[in-house]
Amino acid sequence: MNNTAKQYILAFDTATEHFSVAVLNMQGKTLSSHNELAFRHLSDNLHPAIEKCMQDAKVEFTELCAIVCTKGPGSFTSVRVGLAAAKGFAFALNIPLITFNSLEALALGYIGQNEPNHHLHVWVEAHGGNVYCTTFNKAGEALGDIESLPASIAATKLNENDTVIGSGCQKHAEHLPSTIKQGEEFAYVNAEHIGKLGIQAFRENSERVNDVKPLYIHPLHYHKTYNADGTPIVKDEA
Repeated sequence: MNNTAKQYILAFDTATEHFSVAVLNMQGKTLSSHNELAFRHLSDNLHPAIEKCMQDAKVEFTELCAIVCTKGPGSFTSVRVGLAAAKGFAFALNIPLITFNSLEALALGYIGQNEPNHHLHVWVEAHGGNVYCTTFNKAGEALGDIESLPASIAATKLNENDTVIGSGCQKHAEHLPSTIKQGEEFAYVNAEHIGKLGIQAFRENSERVNDVKPLYIHPLHYHKTYNADGTPIVKDEA
């Protein structure tokens, strides 16, 4: 990690139907980037996109000091493809792998450029009308666990003047009150944002380094029914 020849970061996100790749120097400057909608062809498109970004940045793989990627939640297959690639690069190059979950990557990227009015909610599209969701304060600290909820139920957690970002808020906009602000430019994770976050984590040698376990949120909520306030209805089994 003290090798002065290694001064670059490769960052990428593959958790959703959109994938993003970026190469940055350790000062946080983006040298090249690539963003693409390629849900069904991710395994074919990811490595060529990474190689092109490296070529455009004029950076050799041996000059990388860390790999940064997201670990989910998101598409099961896409998360596995991205993490497998990240672990392969990190192992082959003997450099750290730094991970962020998809929702905190979106939240921290947004807060780095904007100041939420109140709470920041992140909705990432799941399946069956559900969203992966959680809430952050203005400092980017998560206020609860990530859940998989029907969008209509997730909407009951919103308060006036809150902000919602992520692919889920665009696809389920009909559930959002008119007083809610949507961060439309933050529908998907941007690799440039997580690259900058990764640089900070690398310098701090944080617990994110080499945390490579994927984050899957199981939609147990499919089997529940809810009250109007969003709380699950518990049936008496007696």
